[in-house]
Amino acid sequence: LDEEGRYLGDHEGIAFYTPGQRRGLGIAAGRRLYVQQVQPATNTVVLGTEESLRRGQCDVADLNLFDSSLLTGSTELHIKVRYATPATPAIVQSLSEGTLRIFFHEPQRALSPGQSAVFYRNDHVLGGGIIQSF
Repeated sequence: LDEEGRYLGDHEGIAFYTPGQRRGLGIAAGRRLYVQQVQPATNTVVLGTEESLRRGQCDVADLNLFDSSLLTGSTELHIKVRYATPATPAIVQSLSEGTLRIFFHEPQRALSPGQSAVFYRNDHVLGGGIIQSF
């Protein structure tokens, strides 16, 4: 499906797709399409433009924190969501017990539920968690 819910074609199974993927989609749409979401409950792969992949915020839970002060108020940190990319500045705000919301200064490409987010201050790891939603 595309982002508006229009049928684009069949897929090989959701296990073969990941958000941000462009290769191997088997779709000729006249424009570059990327996996936006994989929806296991409906066996659906949603495709869209690269611009649509960018997210300015996400919620993180299943926290493992070395600095419990992150659970109160908000603070400016650097967040790393991929091994091979540099940490990026963001504001981290406590939402509720065990959940933080990250507001990135620059939208991030292809955030995905289940992906790790690691919190840094300077070169020190303060903890991390699992992206739940965006």
